[in-house]
Amino acid sequence: MSSEEIDTQESTSSLSEVSSLDDDLDNMHLESGSSVEEMSDDEMDSNSWNEIESESDEEFMEDHGLVEEVTSASEDNTVHPIDCYRHFITDEIIDLMVRETNRYAEQFFRAHNITSRSKFRQWKPATDQEILKFLGIVIQMGLVQMPKLSHYWSSSQLYGSEIIRNSMPRERFELLLKFWHFSNNVNNNSNQDRLFKLRPLLDLLKARFSSVYIPGSVVTIDESMVPWQGRLSFKQYIPGKAHKYGVKIYKLAATNGYTWNYIIYTGQQDSMAGLGHAQTVVMHLLDDLEGCYRTVVADNFFTSILLAKRLLEHDTYLIGTLRSNRAGSGSEVAQKNLRRGEVYGLQNKEGVKLIKWKDKKDVLMISTRPLHSATLVDTGNINSKNERIMKPQVVLDYNEGRIGTDLSDQLSSYYTCLRRSIKWYRKVAFELVFGTALVNSYLIYKENYAASKVTILQFRESLVRSLLLGMPFEKMKPGPRQKSIGQTKRKLADHKLEEKEGAARDVRRRCAGCYEKNREQQSREACHSTTKRVKTFCSDCNKFFCLDCFNEKHHAM
Repeated sequence: MSSEEIDTQESTSSLSEVSSLDDDLDNMHLESGSSVEEMSDDEMDSNSWNEIESESDEEFMEDHGLVEEVTSASEDNTVHPIDCYRHFITDEIIDLMVRETNRYAEQFFRAHNITSRSKFRQWKPATDQEILKFLGIVIQMGLVQMPKLSHYWSSSQLYGSEIIRNSMPRERFELLLKFWHFSNNVNNNSNQDRLFKLRPLLDLLKARFSSVYIPGSVVTIDESMVPWQGRLSFKQYIPGKAHKYGVKIYKLAATNGYTWNYIIYTGQQDSMAGLGHAQTVVMHLLDDLEGCYRTVVADNFFTSILLAKRLLEHDTYLIGTLRSNRAGSGSEVAQKNLRRGEVYGLQNKEGVKLIKWKDKKDVLMISTRPLHSATLVDTGNINSKNERIMKPQVVLDYNEGRIGTDLSDQLSSYYTCLRRSIKWYRKVAFELVFGTALVNSYLIYKENYAASKVTILQFRESLVRSLLLGMPFEKMKPGPRQKSIGQTKRKLADHKLEEKEGAARDVRRRCAGCYEKNREQQSREACHSTTKRVKTFCSDCNKFFCLDCFNEKHHAM
């Protein structure tokens, strides 16, 4: 955000996690054509608003989860991390990289006069195995970052990576990185498609993401940023993001962080009739996920009353924060003055609900779930004044549903492979191939095939071993050499209890024997305070003991 999982515990403070999201000025996105977002809902919404009637939600009616099993490449049919990664980075994608990389190299040589001493003279066509090793090296560079690319091949004691040096020469890696490509430059149609350099890769990855896994009853839509500070016509500035400048990607993710669909923003785009740009993005991202009473969670950049109606027509619920200037004819709710802790809400005949809650700030929510009402529920937490923290159910559901894209971005940021580049499309490709696709494969492996808990670090390490060493897990190292009799530890009966030198307050430690006895009846925290501290220890066991526990441990054998 080792913490590699988002802490979803409610804050003990009564400040809502969504309070700041309703601050219109702080969360404005400065982008071309943003005025389309502010279309008036008054013209679209002339219904009367009444008190909210709470009902039961319609049952979610769709199979979800993993729908395309991962094929194992090992003899024992065990699915390893590399199998899940290759489930997304398929042979078709590798063939695309090989074909277009070689094509771009040929085009480069025809367009440039290469001198006899140029390093480009060393170029030879890339192969599938070379591209796979190239991917493994890039992932390893994310695990062990160095100041310069050349340092990975350094023979210095300070730098250098043996696994990278043994996998590929530096000159060859730099050439592959130089010509790494995904489309034919001859078919340059940048006037019609600003993403033409990435289009084949984008389409293949998007198809894999949506065919392998189906999200559950709740999905979230949000924006991610690929950092880029160079000149680019569709570069965005979002002040609330960690990387404020870059290429914006709209993502639809499941609550576990799996990215199911995405759209790269390239400037002003055609909008659906009656909808603004952001609402059109929501409809496009939801293709094939509508019609089964799934809940969409989005922030106030995307939401509007008209979008809520449109989704309800397709049997899809919406939860989100709402900008007060989009309340339309429900402005009575937005303008309602409340004291802290109060909640007020209305709904129209279509089932769109506006709920305003006063915390430290006003929080305006929109929901179409029948279950939601303008009442407070106990969160199960208490604040610093020992008071129960009460919030509307819609706020709790919003906070819980929003975790999807945040978790995806968080996992992608660990051990990132992004490096400085003069080509924007390469940075986007790095994010998709070594970020989004890798995180999706990690989640598939962790939830369906891992025998024990696996972290994203261990998953990346296994990929490097498979791609560069040909084995998914580290083999057991040979045992230590047999020690001589004089080096072996003495028998327990020969151990001696010694007193640690120094001031008691500095050297005393908990008695290992007493702690073990107390732990059988008390919690870990209680044992820390009740177990006696002593200065005496056994150097052979490397543990502190009181006299009674030492005798019991060593002489009762």
